[in-house]
Amino acid sequence: MQATKTTLKKLGPLLQASDINDLLQSLSEDKNLLYGEFLHALCKRMIQYYGKQVNSYLMEAVNFFKSTWPENRANAAMFLGKDKKKQRTL
Repeated sequence: MQATKTTLKKLGPLLQASDINDLLQSLSEDKNLLYGEFLHALCKRMIQYYGKQVNSYLMEAVNFFKSTWPENRANAAMFLGKDKKKQRTL
């Protein structure tokens, strides 16, 4: 998990979205990640900054339903659920 957090922190500035970068920089390597809450916050910011690309992201996430890895399928389902819910509330 620490490698993932480190990678996300390095990715943050490249996204050119200050709120997303702030969220990624706030990841603590000493604490466990509350994944559902993190994904909720990330999807909210993604829609705010990349609203026009959201449908593309959703279509790409659907491809992960075919993965042989259960973790990928579960993450795709969570991302789609959080993202679609956020789209309806905006």
